[in-house]
Amino acid sequence: MLDAALTGAEPFVLPLPVDGRVLVSRDGGVPAVLRGLVAAPVRRVVRAGAGGTGSGGGSVLEERLSGLPLAEREHVVVSLVRAEAAAVLGHSSADAVAAGRAFQDLGFDSLTSVELRNRLGRAAGTRLPATAVFDHPTPAALAAFLLERLGGGGVSEAVAPVRAAVTAGPGADGAEPVAIVAMGCR
Repeated sequence: MLDAALTGAEPFVLPLPVDGRVLVSRDGGVPAVLRGLVAAPVRRVVRAGAGGTGSGGGSVLEERLSGLPLAEREHVVVSLVRAEAAAVLGHSSADAVAAGRAFQDLGFDSLTSVELRNRLGRAAGTRLPATAVFDHPTPAALAAFLLERLGGGGVSEAVAPVRAAVTAGPGADGAEPVAIVAMGCR
């Protein structure tokens, strides 16, 4: 039957029960694939002051991080990035997203990267660059960037090896020669 549908010239209409109320009421909103099927109301966020959603002018995440030591702040932000990445990819748990694994290896493309950026921006109460996921290729690196962006300090020793492993890559110890190839066109 699938072969017949694939080789046929005419599109087929398939009646399918879709409960729009269930899709709209999801915590993460309507999945990107189904947004054309459901007219979801646009939720506008009113920001207090310069950039937050919390009562003290800062975001809920900033309020949650205030008063925590650096190691705990990093753990909270890494957990947030992993949970949001898992939600974007459709995983049921953040355990499916390793902190040191590259987003590209996890299955992220440009659309899912933008969706992750938007979700993290909402959680942090700040606007993140469109290339944030590509510039910081692992959940740990993105969490360190987000923590710096929120003014939460630098990267501790717990996150630094992951970031160093990502930036160093294979052959960074000098065992493998590096070839730079360039081409110019006029």
